[in-house]
Amino acid sequence: MTELELRLNKVNYEELYSIHKECDKDFEPPLSARKNIEAYCRKLVDNAEIISVCFDGKTAGVLCVYENDSTSRTAFVSSVIVLPEYRRLGLGNLLVDRAITISEKRKMARIRLEVGKRNRAALNLYRKYGFEIENENELSYMMARECNGK
Repeated sequence: MTELELRLNKVNYEELYSIHKECDKDFEPPLSARKNIEAYCRKLVDNAEIISVCFDGKTAGVLCVYENDSTSRTAFVSSVIVLPEYRRLGLGNLLVDRAITISEKRKMARIRLEVGKRNRAALNLYRKYGFEIENENELSYMMARECNGK
């Protein structure tokens, strides 16, 4: 029997770095073309809430969200990754749903994120959860949704 578990802040730097490095080319443009992945993962571990989904004991995906803007009460999803061998199993749904739940419990008013224009799977996932396009640039959309935890 397959065991599935959602965890909050249980992923360490090495594991987070490994996942980001493995999926680097899945970002458009690649994450490494825009950020130093090592420094980015350290910042996430230090400042973000990291939701992980484990499949039979192995971390199969992560969602990193900043919830530290107490002025506007806006959470920002910085990274969503599901490892290739675990895609199309609904794990992205679990991660996004949990991020919304946590943000609402913490009285966030909105959640924002940025997604590549060509990432159709992610766009469809975010739309399913009520995210709408606020603005765009050449490569990506900025999306947001209101929270019910006002």
